[in-house]
Amino acid sequence: MINRLGRDWLVEFNNSIKENKIKNKYKLFIDCKKNYGLLIDLLELEVEYLKTEADKNTLKRLNQIARKNKVSLNPNFSIVDLSRIKHINKKITNILAG
Repeated sequence: MINRLGRDWLVEFNNSIKENKIKNKYKLFIDCKKNYGLLIDLLELEVEYLKTEADKNTLKRLNQIARKNKVSLNPNFSIVDLSRIKHINKKITNILAG
């Protein structure tokens, strides 16, 4: 989606979330695939988590840029959509209680 809309769309999206004063803290995770131009633009914006597909040499160079901007490149974590889990509040309460 960002690939077609560009960096400016992401900046405005981020600003609108901040203006609405969302109570939950959030971090952005963006998959850039092989769009290295978009990846470098997002590194400069210091988006927290970026994912890309690259060969070994290119990935090494991109990691150097990511470290300078304090951005995590190709992080290793799972994303879970909690809206699809039935009775999530009960399950979380049981986990925390036990």
